[in-house]
Amino acid sequence: MSTLYLFASAVFLSGVAMVAWARVGREGLSKLEIGVLYILGTAIAVLGVGMFVFFSQLAGVRLG
Repeated sequence: MSTLYLFASAVFLSGVAMVAWARVGREGLSKLEIGVLYILGTAIAVLGVGMFVFFSQLAGVRLG
């Protein structure tokens, strides 16, 4: 189960990295590329959080 948690963390961090790249690398990117990075990065980060919650429920951990 810890491997699944690591995978969910990696998915979340990759989404966060995409959003950070959109914020930091503004001068080299077009507005379309920045928008795509924001949208995809946010979606991937939310997916990572959802995977973490799903795996926690699968393991029987009560959240909240």
